[in-house]
Amino acid sequence: MRTLSSFGIILAFLTFSSPAWAWGDRGHRMIADLAYERLTPHARAAVDRLTSGDVTASPGCGVNSFSDASVWSDCVRHFPSYRNQSTWHYDDIPLCGVASYAEYCAGGNCATAAIARADRALRENRGSPREQARALARLVHFVGDIHQPLHATDNADRGGNKIRIRLDGIADGASPPANLHALWDTLLVDAAIGTDTYAAVSTLRALGYSNAHAWSAGDVQSWIAETRRLGVTLAYGSLPVQVSCGAAPTEPERVDRRYVEAAVPAVRQQLAKAAVRLASLLNAIYP
Repeated sequence: MRTLSSFGIILAFLTFSSPAWAWGDRGHRMIADLAYERLTPHARAAVDRLTSGDVTASPGCGVNSFSDASVWSDCVRHFPSYRNQSTWHYDDIPLCGVASYAEYCAGGNCATAAIARADRALRENRGSPREQARALARLVHFVGDIHQPLHATDNADRGGNKIRIRLDGIADGASPPANLHALWDTLLVDAAIGTDTYAAVSTLRALGYSNAHAWSAGDVQSWIAETRRLGVTLAYGSLPVQVSCGAAPTEPERVDRRYVEAAVPAVRQQLAKAAVRLASLLNAIYP
């Protein structure tokens, strides 16, 4: 599937790191494309109706397909009227200790609450076509977000945004600073998908079909709890220098080949899970 090793792809992409938005455009669109394949004819007709002709009224962030809908919530982040929705992309479940849902999702301002609102709006067929299209776009995007471990786990460091990293094999100063969150959002996705997108889609599709029954079980809360465990054990837990509870390290973490090679299969699985679960939700909304 890849012409470069996972670690080599990471090194190649590090120089061109982009803003840290979960899974990046490439990952979100792949989730959407795989989910679309799994929709029933009725559900597919419903989402096609909502994503044709761009009724979202968001200049520069048009939604003309289901794939476009998957990245709309990131695209509109720079609009002042959407800045209050920035916390809808994650649930800051603490890495250490226990916090109540009311604490880390105060006022319903978190990803799982936003998914519930969008789900309810679509099931009730509530609002104008524009509002329905926006609800669909939120559902598609935030379901993807909750499968990124650092959108489900936090150590008072903005989901790893405050943890600077260096990759072994890159000389100090040879690349711009990166952080742990950006590594998981985009660079690990590029390593997981590789340079052959067709082969990557085939791999993720096979994962989805092999595990569809098991992965469709549960609900949004159980799905994000599962993602959070991956954040604890892998995203944070596999760092060479263990983080302290509630404090970002003062020095950059050196991420080595072992960390990357352990993370890449997990990223593939999370992308495939998100696609299966997104399709399951939409098939239930449009039975």
